[in-house]
Amino acid sequence: MDSVDARVFWHSLRVRILGALMVRPASAVQLAGRLAQPLSKIVYHTTILCNTGHARLAEGQDPDAVDPVYEAVF
Repeated sequence: MDSVDARVFWHSLRVRILGALMVRPASAVQLAGRLAQPLSKIVYHTTILCNTGHARLAEGQDPDAVDPVYEAVF
């Protein structure tokens, strides 16, 4: 694990989001419900996971969708 990965996974919510996405793809709204967290926190941390290559829009998702579905990157 390099230093970027260490910083990404420093926050426990990012680890929980990634774990949920490993089980099945989900939207931010779905993740907020599953993880009992405010939507704003889910969106913030999902964006970080996408920007670092640990998550991405699920195949076939419109990047301009109101609530796109994300998946984990293995």
